[in-house]
Amino acid sequence: MAFRAAFAGWRRVAAISAALVFACAALPASAQTAAPSVQNEYEAGWINDAQGMRHFTGFRCPNEVGGLTRSKVMPTVNNRVASCIYVDETGGIQVVVSAFQQGMARREAGKFKTGYQAAGYKELALSGIAASGITFTTGGGEGRMLCETLWPMSGKSADYTVWIHYSLPFHEQAVEPAFNAVVEMLKAQN
Repeated sequence: MAFRAAFAGWRRVAAISAALVFACAALPASAQTAAPSVQNEYEAGWINDAQGMRHFTGFRCPNEVGGLTRSKVMPTVNNRVASCIYVDETGGIQVVVSAFQQGMARREAGKFKTGYQAAGYKELALSGIAASGITFTTGGGEGRMLCETLWPMSGKSADYTVWIHYSLPFHEQAVEPAFNAVVEMLKAQN
């Protein structure tokens, strides 16, 4: 009798297990994967044009801006329409240029500031072009300081942010020309 009860219990477990296996096998392959697929730039709304990449919204990211080379384009996420990432020849300066829906750049700058403050980074008051942005030190040592500066801007049909990651004093003379080159690129689009 004990054997029959154990056998009946085992059959129920086996039936439930088989049902689960069948249900999982019947799901489409996309529902079985844990990680979402990664879009390439063409699936994310970018196409090649003569000077670089163009987002379907009209936002352009040239191959080169000043002494910077475009290394990546990024898709639309939330309020951000699109972004381009640029690096200098040493890879020490990174510049992210992002287009936003009109009226959103100041809000994004506020998020940047509160997020970095909440993370414990120290806000800096620098001179030069960095004085017109929001700057935090994010690390350093051995005579150098890692900095990140964000500038919000408004254009005719979109808002923009320019974010630059650099090291002081090594990139001290390179930040302003990089920023100015990006601003000229954005002016040409408006």
